[in-house]
Amino acid sequence: MKIISFLFFLSVTSFWSCQTKKSNCLKFKTGTFVYKEALLKNVVIERTKKIQKEYDSKTGLKINYKINWVSDCEYELTQIWSNKKEVLEKNGALIKVRITSTTNDSYDYIAEYQGTSQRNTLFLLKK
Repeated sequence: MKIISFLFFLSVTSFWSCQTKKSNCLKFKTGTFVYKEALLKNVVIERTKKIQKEYDSKTGLKINYKINWVSDCEYELTQIWSNKKEVLEKNGALIKVRITSTTNDSYDYIAEYQGTSQRNTLFLLKK
């Protein structure tokens, strides 16, 4: 009987954990985001339901992506425009992003692009 109770407890807490993560990801679907990491501290991301715009104030680089949410915590970015020729050539490139954890004002993610992956954190400036 103890084993059945323990398994039930695990099932309920696992379900609750998934539901919490799911609802926490939803608040990051739109808004203005920044990085705190030194290398990317000049990058501002503005995300609407359909478009994500990135701007690096240090280099002047601008990139626009079409965003497609495949689940509550996963999305795909397809590059559709850039103001720099060398980046513009990557139009159509696909980046897959999975949110791995959230806090009240940030989320950690893993981004995959052409066989490489990168982990980072985005902070929500405004909704």
